[in-house]
Amino acid sequence: MSYRLNQEIRFPFKQAQQDGTLITGKVNAEFAKELQRGDGASLSEALTVEEIGSGWYRAILTPSTAMSNPFEVYEAKAALDESEGATTSFSERFQVYAGAPPIEAGADRSIVSLDTLLEWVPETQALNANELTRLIAAASSWVETRTGRLFMPADITEWHDGSGAVGRCDEKLITRYAPVIAVSSVTENSEALDTATDYDLDADVLVYRGSGGLYRQGRRWACGRLNVKVEYQAGYEAIPPEITQLVCEVAWQMHKEAAVVGASEVSSGERAQKITRNLSPISQDALNDYHDWRVTTAVEARLAA
Repeated sequence: MSYRLNQEIRFPFKQAQQDGTLITGKVNAEFAKELQRGDGASLSEALTVEEIGSGWYRAILTPSTAMSNPFEVYEAKAALDESEGATTSFSERFQVYAGAPPIEAGADRSIVSLDTLLEWVPETQALNANELTRLIAAASSWVETRTGRLFMPADITEWHDGSGAVGRCDEKLITRYAPVIAVSSVTENSEALDTATDYDLDADVLVYRGSGGLYRQGRRWACGRLNVKVEYQAGYEAIPPEITQLVCEVAWQMHKEAAVVGASEVSSGERAQKITRNLSPISQDALNDYHDWRVTTAVEARLAA
């Protein structure tokens, strides 16, 4: 499961004795608590436990910047002393995202070049090159956020819940981003699996590059939380020309919109709608056609929530 940085997380769990009797009335100080990285190193983040009622408790944690590595898997644990006779304990693996997809820091995500912008939008030729470069980067990010897709190729590492597989036989997992250019590795419970993009009876996993589907052949995905690790490259090997046009138009609209920032009280959402309305019909269609409808909203897509 993935959570956002600085957002309170609440993990519910139950405490019971061997005969099934629920354990009630316990407080935070009576629990042994631990927070670890995937390599076993302990973290000093505050993990507290409070009773919900009827033998149910919840572990509460607010991830700080010390837990902002999107490639890391963390584990929270809480248990009563053995003298309490509890046969259940709490353990949860999860990831934390700081508000951006897990892409290498500092990577250039500009979808078009400066020369392309100057050619496609002649009005920009009078602007400073540094400003245009910044506008291209902002417009590229805006388009990826609004569509929920990665257009420039990016190497992605994801952890999936085997228990979250779908399909008639729980045989399908879906990568967060699509299309998929290539899958470098898939592991299930730390065991490496063979993958194929064409039909192959000997492969453990069939990869549907267009949709990001990962189909387990001959069996279902093993049950577990964050027990399936996928390393792949997402994006487009060749940027669609309508996306190039879209980014150029958005960059120009952002330049024009900057002139009125502060002149009136307009929310960021209203500005985004205004930029969209001022796009050409073809670019508006491209924004809709390339939207990743597998996710609920573009914002949630960008946050990988």
